[in-house]
Amino acid sequence: MPKKKEEVKADPEVLGQLSMAEFWEWRALISDFRLEAEKASNKNLNQALKERELEICKLKAQMHQAQVTAAQERVIRVKAKLDDFYTRIEKEKGFDMRNCLIDEFTQEVKKLPEELKK
Repeated sequence: MPKKKEEVKADPEVLGQLSMAEFWEWRALISDFRLEAEKASNKNLNQALKERELEICKLKAQMHQAQVTAAQERVIRVKAKLDDFYTRIEKEKGFDMRNCLIDEFTQEVKKLPEELKK
């Protein structure tokens, strides 16, 4: 006696079936989509990195400018102190120390020779 054909119950979640060619086309498209999405994400990350690097360069330039300004201000302060010292010595000792040499051993103040004033 021939066997009875078994009934195949339809799965309600199955919508249909792709051919083999359709399946491989889908796989290729999904792979291309993921690859292009990854490339776009990398480009976005690289752009964000370049923007951060530019921001860091600007901040470094600002910091350097602040250091230059601070150094110039220190020069001005020390120059003012030096001028005050020269003025005090001129009042106390009666001679101007500008354009003079000081002997480090005897602390004598001597006029700077004309050939060295240039």
